[in-house]
Amino acid sequence: MPIKKTKQNRSIKKKNVRFKIDRRFLYYSIGIIIILLILFFVFYVKDKEEQKELTGETSIPKKETEGKRMETTSIPYVEKARLELISSDNKDIIKVIIDKKNPAINYKYQWKINEKTIEDYNNDSISGFKEGDTIGVTITPFRKDLMGKPRFFSLTVQSTVPKVLGHTEPKIENQIMVFKILTEEKEGLSFAFNKAPKDMTINQGTGEVTWNVKDVSPGKYEAEVIIRNKKGAQVLYPLILNLM
Repeated sequence: MPIKKTKQNRSIKKKNVRFKIDRRFLYYSIGIIIILLILFFVFYVKDKEEQKELTGETSIPKKETEGKRMETTSIPYVEKARLELISSDNKDIIKVIIDKKNPAINYKYQWKINEKTIEDYNNDSISGFKEGDTIGVTITPFRKDLMGKPRFFSLTVQSTVPKVLGHTEPKIENQIMVFKILTEEKEGLSFAFNKAPKDMTINQGTGEVTWNVKDVSPGKYEAEVIIRNKKGAQVLYPLILNLM
């Protein structure tokens, strides 16, 4: 006897169909997500790995640089170093002072004066600057063909040292020797002896030296004059006097 379809059976069937459609949509969505994840891995992660295999701007493959990088790390970092303003041969010099512990390590120097790079110059000292200039240097340690990590130092020149031009010809009158220290700056300097023979004095403001030579034996005598400007920069000027 044929079963007569009722409205209730039709309703259940429709619900089953709707459930099947929803499940297919779910599977379809999951499939799309999986495909997107695979594409992400292929294009993004792979690209990151390729970047890691290349080093620096020259794009050297990782296999070629692993050994070199390992050796480079053995070169000590420039730790104890400073820039020092000194005077040599009557000119201002900024010199790099490094606490060098390994004699096999050498250094390359790239200087800048007021952000302008000094090309083709690799000395550990520099001159040719003026008061108020900012001096910078990048120091790179190296051993043979292996380079270490560079380090940058800078110094603003607050004051250059006084420039000594020499001294006048000593003259002796009434057994008193007189001469004067000559400087480029005409004002704002102070003069003092670091060492001097007995009875030799110097005028602190003018740099005029007087020496009572009445009881001094003939011979060669040495003295050192400290010349300082208002900002505290100083230079040591040596004197050699021959007394006949």
